[in-house]
Amino acid sequence: MPDITRLRSDQPDFAARLRELKLPPPQMNSVRERVAEVIAKIRSGGDSALLECVREHDGFSAASAAELEISLDAAEDARNSIPAKLRDAMAFAAERIRNYHRGQAPESREFTDEHGSVLGERFFPVGRAVIYAPGGKAAYPSSTLMGVIPAKIAGVGEIILTTPDPNPAVLAAAALAGADRIFRIGGAHALAAFALGTETVPRADKIVGPGGAYVTEAKRQLRGEVGLDSLAGPSEVFVIADSTANPTWIAADILAQAEHDEMAQCVLATPDAELESAVFGELDSLLSGAARAGIMRASLRGRGALLTTSSLRECAELANDFAPEHLQLMGAEAEELAGEIRGAGAVFIGGPSCV
Repeated sequence: MPDITRLRSDQPDFAARLRELKLPPPQMNSVRERVAEVIAKIRSGGDSALLECVREHDGFSAASAAELEISLDAAEDARNSIPAKLRDAMAFAAERIRNYHRGQAPESREFTDEHGSVLGERFFPVGRAVIYAPGGKAAYPSSTLMGVIPAKIAGVGEIILTTPDPNPAVLAAAALAGADRIFRIGGAHALAAFALGTETVPRADKIVGPGGAYVTEAKRQLRGEVGLDSLAGPSEVFVIADSTANPTWIAADILAQAEHDEMAQCVLATPDAELESAVFGELDSLLSGAARAGIMRASLRGRGALLTTSSLRECAELANDFAPEHLQLMGAEAEELAGEIRGAGAVFIGGPSCV
């Protein structure tokens, strides 16, 4: 059976146990120290320090920093060689991403006020953006598409993809989305290299994309050196569900985040004790024989929880307190419950709206 915290809100120690669950993992102190060392190393050592970090952390030995760049021809070859079903799926996803982001472009404006002053605002693309696609433990062509395509629509001058593992699907996604350059660098050293620049690696105006604890901590420490997006890792999902929700879907959505990282946090809150028990059983069933079961189990053991509450309103209050990266609302009252959410990075409403 999965080793995961199971709590009821009527337990005397519920609040205390919940506070413990939300605390940063103990290993975060060592993460901060190691990231600071990496950044200082890249700052002072440039290419030579970067090559050393790539050997140590990415498992790739290069004679020179120039070998860290992957040709666009290689990406195009990957695009042509991946299975047709995968290629078609990525093309379908890419078009949906384009359609969504085309509607986001802000419009510049200008007006003259009653004093005759001309006021307004103008929007312009950054010169160089770096898209980070995780790859230390799994390949994420999705991150590639979701990073490169909006930059392309915005008219960014140069779009660079960097990833620690140039998986064929990731390279194919880079070609499909239109990346201008591709590097095989990951982790905190990738963020440091593009934020500070080295003799070979160009300095970025902005770096975006998800990552694990080291990437997120590097973003935290490099704020002010380079433009950055949100601090969105390790991954989090908080699911609120009522008795009508599908327990298999809930378990699958929890494990889809748990497989990212041992420090990923996955929480279910429900007022239905039978649903909580059913999800617990489904987690056990889905974990059996899963390719990344070890990572999933570590995530559930260290940062997972199944919470049984007195009401859906209490679930919403807990979610607002947690302020999760991903919040899923599942069941008959999902739409209504969405109006009570004040603190979440992205809200997915309805059972089929999986993260």
